[in-house]
Amino acid sequence: MDALLVRINEYKVLFDSYIGENNWAFTGSVAVIIHGHYNSIDMTDVSEPNDFDFMFESDQNQVMITNIGDFVRVQDTLEKSVTFRNTVTNETFDLGIVKKLTKTIVGGYPLMNANILLYNYDDPMAGRRNTDDMKKIRVLKEVVEINRRVLQEEEQSLKKGPGLFGYDSEDEEPVKKSPGLFGYDSEDEEPVKKSPGLFGYDSEDK
Repeated sequence: MDALLVRINEYKVLFDSYIGENNWAFTGSVAVIIHGHYNSIDMTDVSEPNDFDFMFESDQNQVMITNIGDFVRVQDTLEKSVTFRNTVTNETFDLGIVKKLTKTIVGGYPLMNANILLYNYDDPMAGRRNTDDMKKIRVLKEVVEINRRVLQEEEQSLKKGPGLFGYDSEDEEPVKKSPGLFGYDSEDEEPVKKSPGLFGYDSEDK
């Protein structure tokens, strides 16, 4: 995993420089690995990816980029997903394009949202899933469940705790009444202890 994290960091620096820090995300197998690693999920049976997959956001319909660092585009035709090959190491990665990128930051890395990854891997329309795919689906399901629980706990904490202006109406803390500047309000008036006036008690309060 340490060697893989070194490669992941190298790609992050490369893509931040060429694509723009907020315009891309890891996807595919490497995104699954990062999601699982930072959520402490057992991945002993999950193989490390041979190559990397990326998505980037653009108003264009096809990938127009011809090179990223030492990586040169393989296809000559305009397509929505293309392969780049390193001219020195022969290493490759795939780059896809979308109009709107739904991503999340995990461990400082931009990743395709776990729910979308799970849908892509678990979609029956995508064809038959092999053993490696099923292992990734297992990891992603655990990630999605962890995220769901965390979100639920945060929502419950927000409901129960006092906000900037105190408790919400549905969680209101019982209010202990105390006299205001001019005493108690009429509906909460405290019984008045009578004391004799200058000429003694009034007849109705004797």
